[in-house]
Amino acid sequence: LTALTDTGILDTLSMMEKVMIGRSLNEIGAAGRSIRLWRKMAEQQPDAWVVMRGHADALALSEDLEDLGEAMRLYRRLGQNGPGDNVPKDVWWNAQLGQLLMMEKADRSTERIPTRIQRLRLIDPDLGGRPFRSEFESLLQRMTQKS
Repeated sequence: LTALTDTGILDTLSMMEKVMIGRSLNEIGAAGRSIRLWRKMAEQQPDAWVVMRGHADALALSEDLEDLGEAMRLYRRLGQNGPGDNVPKDVWWNAQLGQLLMMEKADRSTERIPTRIQRLRLIDPDLGGRPFRSEFESLLQRMTQKS
């Protein structure tokens, strides 16, 4: 994967092939390479939800506050309205979770996280189902232990 991102081979790939590589880089935690790839894709298709999601998830791997802020902006955009309204439900739930995780990672407004999770339970008591529910519950537990 890393060899692909360091060569001109990427330029020959379709957008969906680039998305698959970007998702793989996100999964292995290769933040720098992943962010660079998603930024290139965002230049080509800035409003495509699949690109926004991958880009946000890549930025979320970073420790840089500017990257985390950009991730938050993308997650907010993806998480507008209700689940399934503008983007698929799983993308909407990922965006909700991503926003809260960015708050935790940046240590900003963390006291609001439990309330936000409770509001999300009003939309769906199962918090979007698997794998989101366990992630939300784990986050809630960390916030409870923190206070």
